[in-house]
This record gives sequence, structure tokens and C-alpha cells, in this order.
Amino acid sequence: MRKIILFKLTIFFSVSLGWTQDSLTVENALKTALENNFQIKISKIDSENAVANNTLGNAGGLPRVDLRLTQSQNIQEQNNPNSVIQGNVLFANTIPVIELNWTLFSGFAARANKEILNQTASLSANNEQLVIENTLLATTLSYYQCVVGSKRLLIFQEILDLSRDKA
Repeated sequence: MRKIILFKLTIFFSVSLGWTQDSLTVENALKTALENNFQIKISKIDSENAVANNTLGNAGGLPRVDLRLTQSQNIQEQNNPNSVIQGNVLFANTIPVIELNWTLFSGFAARANKEILNQTASLSANNEQLVIENTLLATTLSYYQCVVGSKRLLIFQEILDLSRDKA
């Protein structure tokens, strides 16, 4: 009987030790916050888009090529007795169009647009850095508030134990 109880206690303690939680450190909290924060992910995507859009073509300094396909279908009835083809005839036309547009001079608008795109890319990168720094600050502040709260709980428990001992 004693061996069975000892065996059950050994299994209970080994299983319960396996289910313990890891204590959270500042480094783990910051790492988790940086990996899982959606604002950081959104700001990184915005920054990547701003860098990708910062081209001379988007500013209007390069030629623009447009390709269009136009399709039309007509049905005509052939009633001419001298014609070889009698009845309804379907005519289908497909017309490809390629346009090349290049503005040679538009009052330095391409240069101004390129400067705006440069500023947008710079602002997006700065915004990404700001979001990361704010996330780190908020995570660190929350972590240490939890540490202070747990220390206060221990102190209150100690004061309660001391007051019980005096009574």
C-alpha cells in the first residue's frame, strides 16, 4: 500500500512540475511584443509600400505605355440572291491599341512629385520606428507595473502575517 501511494505521489509531482509556466522576463516580453504586434506589422507594410512607390515613373518622369484591346461583334443578314453566303453572318473584330505617352515638360511637376514620394518614404520609415519604440516603451512599462504589483502583494501578505502574529 505504501509503495502505491509513493508511486502515485511521484507521478503527481513529476506531472505537475511539467505543467509549470516559465517566468516572464523583460526580454521575453519585448520579444513577444515585437513579434506579435499588428501595428508594427502594418507600419512595416506601409513603409515597404512607400519605398516601392518611390519611383520616377510614379512621379511622372518616365513614359507611360497603355495597352488596350477592343472587341466588337456584329450579326448581319445576307439576303442577296447573288451571294454565295446566305442567312445570318457573324463578324468579330479585335483591335489592339498601344499608346505611348511621355510628358516632356510639365513645369517641374515630376521633380515635385518625386520629392513628395521621397518625403512619404521617409515619413513611413520614421513612423515605423516610432511604432516600434512606443511598443517597446508600453511593454516595458506594463512589465514593471506587474513586477511592482507582485512585490506589493508580497509586502501586504508579509504585513498581514506580522499583524496576525501580534494578535
